[in-house]
Amino acid sequence: MGYDAKRKPAWTDRILHMSNPLIQVKQLSYVSHPEITLSDHRPVSGEFDIQIDNLDNEHYGNAVSDLFQEVAGFEESETPPRLKLEATTISLGKVSICGAFAVH
Repeated sequence: MGYDAKRKPAWTDRILHMSNPLIQVKQLSYVSHPEITLSDHRPVSGEFDIQIDNLDNEHYGNAVSDLFQEVAGFEESETPPRLKLEATTISLGKVSICGAFAVH
């Protein structure tokens, strides 16, 4: 079962990520590992630079207040609000750092 360069990539061939106002994610590298042929999934790896803003109590309170203002008008709305819940905790397991890094 060799690697087929003409094969269309599947979801397992991708690393999905997104940023938000408090977390900036920049993809630095993306590598396919066709030498690993134990299954039909094609392993990939990536390296990312992640910048996370640190909120003190005042900024946290302001952020919560801003979000409350955004949703406060839903009660008067003629259309029912739609809500999507996402996990607030992400477990990264064992994380290793290759090279120097700085904490700001």
